[in-house]
Amino acid sequence: MTTAELAGLFEDVAAATVYRHVNTLLDAGVLTIVSERRVRGAVERTLALVEDAAQMNAEDAAQMSEEQHRQAFTVFLAHQAAEFDRFIARDDEAAMPLFGYGQTILHLTEDDLGDVQEQLRTVLEPYLRSRGGLDEHRVSLATLLIPESTSQDD
Repeated sequence: MTTAELAGLFEDVAAATVYRHVNTLLDAGVLTIVSERRVRGAVERTLALVEDAAQMNAEDAAQMSEEQHRQAFTVFLAHQAAEFDRFIARDDEAAMPLFGYGQTILHLTEDDLGDVQEQLRTVLEPYLRSRGGLDEHRVSLATLLIPESTSQDD
C-alpha cells in the first residue's frame, strides 16, 4: 500500500500522523519500500511489511505500554483489512478455495503454547519459501492469541 492508501483507512487520524508512523516503521525495519513513482512532483512510495519483522514475542509485548499495544494492533488489523480488500476486489473465483477465516478456542498452559508454536513452526517451515511451482500461490496466515479473562466475575 501507499502511505496515502494507509492514511485512508484511518479517517479519524491526521495524514501527517500516519506519515510519521510509517517513517518510524520504515526506520525500525518493519516496513520496506517496494516501489516508488513520481506523482505531481512528489514521490509516492508503495510499502510492504518486511516478512517476519512484525512478529512480537512475550518479551517485546511486556515492554509496550497500553497505547503502544493499541497502535501496533491497529496497524496489524489495517494490514489484514487491506489484504482482505485486495483479495475481494480481485474477484478471483479460482483462488477462493485458498481463502478463509475463523476463530478457534484452545485450552492451553504456557508450556502447551510453546509446544503448539514449535509444532506450527515445524508444519509451516516447508511452505515459508517458494518452491517455484507454477500452481503455487502466496497465502497470508495471520495468528492472534488473546487470552480470555481468568476472573470469575467475567
